[in-house]
Amino acid sequence: MPEAESQFKDRARFFAKHRNLTMGGYYTSDYGTKEVGYVGNVALAKFDGPPPEVLKFLGVDKAPW
Repeated sequence: MPEAESQFKDRARFFAKHRNLTMGGYYTSDYGTKEVGYVGNVALAKFDGPPPEVLKFLGVDKAPW
């Protein structure tokens, strides 16, 4: 993201904060979670753990369970 000119830094900081709060509010609402397909807070019949590629990326040989 480009740096704002010195005379606009306060305005840019305000609008960035406003944008972040607006997006955060939307994507934590019912409409936003449906849009991104979030299905959290539901019971899983089975959990196989994280995929091997995620463990490799994190530098972990195996899951602790």
